[in-house]
Amino acid sequence: MSAALTTAWLLAGALAVGLILGTERGWEQRAEAEGARPAGLRTFTLAALLGGVAGQLPPAAAAAVLAIAAAALCGFMALVYWQARRLEHDLGITTVVALLLALVLGAVAGFGEPLAAVAVAVVAALILYLKPQLHGWLARIEPRELVAGLQLLLISAVVLPLLPNRGMGPFAALNPFAIWLFVVLLSSLSFLGYLATKLLGARRGIALAALCGGLVSSTAVTLTFARAARDTPGAARPLAAGIVAASTIMLGRVAAITAAANLPLAMRLGPALATMLAVSLSVALGLLRRGAEPAPASPIFPNPFELVPALQMGALIAAVMLFSKALYALVGDAGLWTVAAVSGLADVDAITLSAAQLGTDDAVLRAAAIAILVAVAANTVVKGVMVAVIERGRAAVTVALAYLLTLLAGAAVLLWWLPHAGA
Repeated sequence: MSAALTTAWLLAGALAVGLILGTERGWEQRAEAEGARPAGLRTFTLAALLGGVAGQLPPAAAAAVLAIAAAALCGFMALVYWQARRLEHDLGITTVVALLLALVLGAVAGFGEPLAAVAVAVVAALILYLKPQLHGWLARIEPRELVAGLQLLLISAVVLPLLPNRGMGPFAALNPFAIWLFVVLLSSLSFLGYLATKLLGARRGIALAALCGGLVSSTAVTLTFARAARDTPGAARPLAAGIVAASTIMLGRVAAITAAANLPLAMRLGPALATMLAVSLSVALGLLRRGAEPAPASPIFPNPFELVPALQMGALIAAVMLFSKALYALVGDAGLWTVAAVSGLADVDAITLSAAQLGTDDAVLRAAAIAILVAVAANTVVKGVMVAVIERGRAAVTVALAYLLTLLAGAAVLLWWLPHAGA
């Protein structure tokens, strides 16, 4: 691209920034009389173009021009707002900030990043346009919800990055970062479940929380929902459905990892996994649709942020990790299936990826397929035991029956399919 075309492209990006922000501000102030608007479409477009032209200058000159332009815009807008206040007009500073943003984004486009500048302008225009919705959302936030959100940010954005991400302790089994990440996941699921059930109702809120949580960790969903079912027996059925749904997502995740890493292995596993997924999904949907909307005596997730239960569950996961590593150290390489069972106690993704990388020979594929299902079965049994220990009621029985049916269906299909696969 020639220099002239490059310059035109960059200035076009600056122009787009001004038009996007100026259109939104002009539309917002469309009811104001001509000349009464502090800044509209033309002002924003010219400010962004000024930034774009400045971006074409040498760095020192560009910095000087942008500094002078920003100071002039601030001074002019301060004068406009002083006059508005004197006439008892109520004006905020949003337009001033948006105008300065247009200048800066125009400069970003002029410096060589027009697409990034336009993308930011679109997001900014959307934020400006959604003022009523955002203010309404803020008005509905309760004090405890705000505190819970800040606490969740504290443990995830402040504490988590400070923890070492390496194995420590006996057998190097305890990874502080991984354990605390699980605590963050549990706390996030409680918060998501609280908001989802508050906004969408019990059944739909639980389904949404299970779907989002299952994409990351079905074990975290199991622990969170089992505790909720124990505390609110009236919601045991939808919570059990959420636990089963999260395990369904886990099965889909195993299938996706296998297909990406070893397609022949995915074809060997396909019928069994598809059957298990279909059975699990059918049970989850049946539980969710059965009966009326639960109306427990107390909220399903009464507190949007509960750190102590999350810490207790984190300690449980740490114990499982330690037991898994210790058992693996004792059995060594006694067999792929033994290792799969041990690994599946805490996680199925790692053993799935490891087994998928063993090769594509027929014997290897058969052993790898069985190993992955052994890991899935071990993980499923562990989650069933967790529900039984924590809830000890209706949800535990429902989940146990759903898991048993799913595992039996998968085992039957695998035993029938493997001898014929690759023949």
